[in-house]
Amino acid sequence: MESRCPSATAYIKKLTSFAISLLFLISCFSFTSTDAYDATDKNGNITIKSDVMGWIPDGYVAVVSMYNFQPNRRIKAPGWTLGWTWAKKEVIWSMMGGQTTEQGDCS
Repeated sequence: MESRCPSATAYIKKLTSFAISLLFLISCFSFTSTDAYDATDKNGNITIKSDVMGWIPDGYVAVVSMYNFQPNRRIKAPGWTLGWTWAKKEVIWSMMGGQTTEQGDCS
């Protein structure tokens, strides 16, 4: 008797990857906007950009960038705060120009 478990397992893995990809894409379009109007710089804005750079066997590599396009306004200390909810057990492996304020379960 031939076992069909390997093909079923592969199908479930593909379906799970598709579901995670779909949820990530949906979340990219569900962020809310916060106004930071400055009368001296009417065309300035603060932009947060996220990109999935590539997929790896156990997840993905993403880059999140924050830009302050308001040249007449400085962000006072303690500075920016950006947060999100992890879908699974994602981990921040590296960071440039920022620091973490919380640490989760990295096991």
